[in-house]
Amino acid sequence: MIRVRAWLIFYRKIFLYSLLLAVLLALGLEGKLAPAFLGFAYAVLSPFVHLFFYELGNPQEYYFYANLGLFKNRLRLITAGIALGVVILIALLR
Repeated sequence: MIRVRAWLIFYRKIFLYSLLLAVLLALGLEGKLAPAFLGFAYAVLSPFVHLFFYELGNPQEYYFYANLGLFKNRLRLITAGIALGVVILIALLR
């Protein structure tokens, strides 16, 4: 249960900023919120937001997650897995 909480703390920052950037990108390029484009933009942007916040912005924050059993590679895989899941979900809904 502690790992799930730590993961939620980790992913909350990525989710909010990735979703905001995806909505702005969809509105800027498409002029509307097309679900397929929004999902694709989210899937592309979330690994970059992860890179920006945790690799470049504050790499010492990984120690907090490592002490709870969530190492860098696992956090990267979780981010990539959710991005892939979003793409698959959008493809199935289309």
